[in-house]
Amino acid sequence: MGIASVYQEYYRWYDGPSENELDEIMNSDLSITRMWITLYGNKEIKPISNKKFYDKCIRHSSMDRSVRIVEDKKVFYCYGCGFGGTIVDLVAYALKIETEEAITILYAFLHNDLNSLNENQKEMVNKIINNYNSIDVKKNTEIIFEESKIKTDKLISRVNDCAKNYDSPEENIRKIAKRVSCTEELVKRILDISEEKKITTQEDLPFEFYWPPTMSIEDLNYEIIKIRKTGNSVRKISDGHHTFGDYIDMINELLKALCETYDIFKLELLEEGIEDDVLPFDIEYTPMSIEDINDEINKRRESGESVKEISDGKHTFGEYIDMRNKMFIALCEANNNISWKSKKYFDEVNDPMYDGDFIAGINTPDGVITFHLKLKYWDELNIKEIDNSPKYDGYTKEDVKKRIKSLYKQN
Repeated sequence: MGIASVYQEYYRWYDGPSENELDEIMNSDLSITRMWITLYGNKEIKPISNKKFYDKCIRHSSMDRSVRIVEDKKVFYCYGCGFGGTIVDLVAYALKIETEEAITILYAFLHNDLNSLNENQKEMVNKIINNYNSIDVKKNTEIIFEESKIKTDKLISRVNDCAKNYDSPEENIRKIAKRVSCTEELVKRILDISEEKKITTQEDLPFEFYWPPTMSIEDLNYEIIKIRKTGNSVRKISDGHHTFGDYIDMINELLKALCETYDIFKLELLEEGIEDDVLPFDIEYTPMSIEDINDEINKRRESGESVKEISDGKHTFGEYIDMRNKMFIALCEANNNISWKSKKYFDEVNDPMYDGDFIAGINTPDGVITFHLKLKYWDELNIKEIDNSPKYDGYTKEDVKKRIKSLYKQN
């Protein structure tokens, strides 16, 4: 069965001898990706593999790459507005012509035969010829593949090096994954203790890891603002460790504890608000879901990219972390008789400290609370140093808030 037969239902009007033209176009080596760039000049296209690409939609206004282009099938589809079709539809939409004329244009371009075309059609084909042949999609793809190969090699090396710290790596998958900032499944496959294929090269990795995230920080921040503008909460958006809500709640508890400690009565707590003048946007456009945004953030983390500049519309994750750390340092110094810091965990042999980190804690009346801090804060924190931190007692983030409260309730 020819390609044209498969698309017969799609092109219901198309019948007769010229059906062979469509069949030949769809079976040819014409590149829909190169044609896409030729017609729209979009240099932000991102590869998923050698045969699939993402880009921004050409029909609806959006900051994210919602279109998937499938090279070997010569089709595209936008997951944002539903616009899609074959290379024929792409040319028809770009040149604002009927589908039948688009087939004529592509057939003439394929054979470099302009004799049967009118002057207007010849002009269209010549413009395509001039741009199409100068685009090297393969070269751009190979550059990104090479960059991802370096990242892959680093990940494999980091996982194997980290696994050496454990007598039984298979029992410490979660700890290893957390230390190298990737998923537990990737760690299992690298260490060859998974039912899936062992990872030894970038080709063995799922594309979500080794391809750059489909959305930039700016795109993610724009989507978050759209969620806020519709009156919905962004508290559950996470940086992979904690949500915006977790950071806000923790900072507020630390702030209240500091105010009680120093007898400060005027207190302005952080809160999640919805501002009317953040950014205008089309209210008919449906924002991304919290789950999709968190997936994009995880892709950034797993590809080694920072997520600290992602914002809830008021502050970034990095700003919240910095506020939390500085308030915790102040609270430790205000309670220096029960505070401590250490560069080693309780079981440093089997559970080594993160590179560049140390741990600080306060022995509150209701139990210990601890935070990981960067070594740049070590000298700034004037409390006693201990050899090893206390053993983790399994406390939750809710326990931490209760234990902070116990400091000023006791006072």
